[in-house]
Amino acid sequence: MANNNLLPNGCLLFGINAIMNWFRNRRIRKYNRQARGVEERKVISPDILFPTNAYYNGIIISGGVQNDRLLLSNQIINNLKSLNHPLIILHTGNGVLENIVARNQIGVVINDRHPVLDCFDGLEFDEILHIVTNTCNSRYGMETTARYILQIAYELTVSRGRSPYFYWLEKCPYLNLNTLISERLKNGMITQDKANQLSSLLSAGQNESPKIDTFFSDIKAKIQNISVKDPKTTKPYGIVSAIENRQILCIDIKSSANIMLMELVANSLQVAMNRGLQFSLMLDSIAFANNALFLSILGQATSTQIITLSDDLYALLGAREDIFATLVGRTDKVIVYSHSSNASCEKWSMYLGQYDKIDIANNRMAGWFQSNRWAASAHHGQTETFVREVKVKPEQIRGLMPNEAFVYDSDVGNLIQATVK
Repeated sequence: MANNNLLPNGCLLFGINAIMNWFRNRRIRKYNRQARGVEERKVISPDILFPTNAYYNGIIISGGVQNDRLLLSNQIINNLKSLNHPLIILHTGNGVLENIVARNQIGVVINDRHPVLDCFDGLEFDEILHIVTNTCNSRYGMETTARYILQIAYELTVSRGRSPYFYWLEKCPYLNLNTLISERLKNGMITQDKANQLSSLLSAGQNESPKIDTFFSDIKAKIQNISVKDPKTTKPYGIVSAIENRQILCIDIKSSANIMLMELVANSLQVAMNRGLQFSLMLDSIAFANNALFLSILGQATSTQIITLSDDLYALLGAREDIFATLVGRTDKVIVYSHSSNASCEKWSMYLGQYDKIDIANNRMAGWFQSNRWAASAHHGQTETFVREVKVKPEQIRGLMPNEAFVYDSDVGNLIQATVK
């Protein structure tokens, strides 16, 4: 009588397949972890994320709560101070950020309680002209001859031994320059030759006087809460002069909707770049996406470190794909905390990268066959295919715990997940 052990042999084959699949799956899981390339750390400190001697071309900190972002901005600000690197900070009422700067006299805070801004401090005439004629110029439509009117105000200010601060140029009677020139000549403050020169300039540019007068009246109203009240008694600070002197300046602009102030800042930064100065610009919850001039300046600032902090950068940019791509494209280090917006989570998920993952599909065939007697037959197999998958899923970003973040360093190409504290 034949001895058939098909059923036991089938069980043995099943066991061997199971063992082989276990080892194969283990190898595949290891490969997928390595291919995904996300390093998991329990805790990482700000000084490890931003070492004192390190410099990054751009930094983005998005998501989480304000304390998360302040912890890192504190480290960044102190690092730049230790490197003697100039920094301009723009924010909207962030008192804690101001305290970081004010502590131990790290820098100068400018707000409505400490109004010391003079946007023309340390500027040459052509630089002042650039700011005046390029700040909201579409509103005033100044012609090239506006230069002559501003030159008169500049020279009359300097002739009195005064620095050409905004404070003095704003007070100039642009609609009565002819009378002012005559008074200065009569008082012996200018010579007849100088008076003739200034009168000639006035004749050439007098149609621009009302435009410049309106400009100064409007901009004074927009920045008077942070402008120095009297440079004779209070030391003024300007954006360009602060950069030149390697200082840290923290300015409360109150609202990103203050277009004139935003463009005034943008043009001041342009002057600094034209001088070839290197500096860092920190933007704390500043909505600049709809300000074409500010965007243009940021696009030109290739040698400037742009640091942006926001509870949701993608939303702050108005979900503008082009601006988001430009900004992250020039950023070395990105810290992504939890976000509540699905669109933002998906955007950051795509930014943090993709990898080729091995996907496993299990195949099983079973049945009965007869050979002298009925016996069971079973076959188990696996199919492996490569699929493109994001390294960090949107739900993983949304589900980050307090203080937890994904940190991407594009300079070295590593991605970590850790609690930052």
